Amino acid sequence: MRPRPFRTLLIALLAALAAILWFRWMASAPADPPAAPPPSDTNVGGAAAPAPAREEEPEPPAAAPDPAAGELGSAWASVDLEEIRRVMPDNLYWQVAMPTEDARVLRDREDERARWNVEYGKVLSGNASEAEIMAYYAHRQRLSADYVEFTSYVLDQHGDDLSEQDVELLELARRLHLARLEEYPRQQQEAFDRKRKQDQARADWLADQEAFGEKAPQ
Repeated sequence: MRPRPFRTLLIALLAALAAILWFRWMASAPADPPAAPPPSDTNVGGAAAPAPAREEEPEPPAAAPDPAAGELGSAWASVDLEEIRRVMPDNLYWQVAMPTEDARVLRDREDERARWNVEYGKVLSGNASEAEIMAYYAHRQRLSADYVEFTSYVLDQHGDDLSEQDVELLELARRLHLARLEEYPRQQQEAFDRKRKQDQARADWLADQEAFGEKAPQ
């Protein structure tokens, strides 16, 4: 097997690590962001009510430089991706990170990332439904769990064939994804709390608008 796909895999894992560190920074941010005015199609006077601002999930970080390009060949060449795929065919790695030059696959991945960015914005702003919150975190949990499964298998089955640097990078990826899995229940609960506060703020705002309309001179 040619070494290049595995160097690409390593780069993809490095990019994933940077994204994980961003999420862990987000986890340390205040749990209750300032509530924006609740959305509504129109207020009592007929003017459109302001929609809450939505914070976009940042684009994935740029890939790290290809490390030690002539030193990884013999190590990575011993890892058979097809053999791993037979062991774990449903692992999300093949869908979201498997090295490919297929333009359609790359476009589908970009569309999927954009879709989950929209869902993340709704979760962060408190405007996602409970079902949407659960679906978002179920997806994130599965993605991290599948990365743990993939990295664990490579380390267990091929760790002796990899360089010390490669082993350290894979172990770091596994540890960070395990830590991320521990964070998700708390983050999901905080998302539910934000939704309840946003729902209450929306209800209070609509009540104030209704009361203002009733008191307005005819």
